[in-house]
Amino acid sequence: MEVAAKQHPDNAGLQSNLELSYLMDGKVAVVCQAFKRIVELEPQREVNK
Repeated sequence: MEVAAKQHPDNAGLQSNLELSYLMDGKVAVVCQAFKRIVELEPQREVNK
């Protein structure tokens, strides 16, 4: 999944799935920064408001 996320950095869904997998692995600091980027990519989504 990391390779696909690097190939498609503007795909919020893909980035979100990657970050959820990081969260499940306990990589909280990485996830916090990445979710900020996801909100930048899709600010209109209800969950990002």
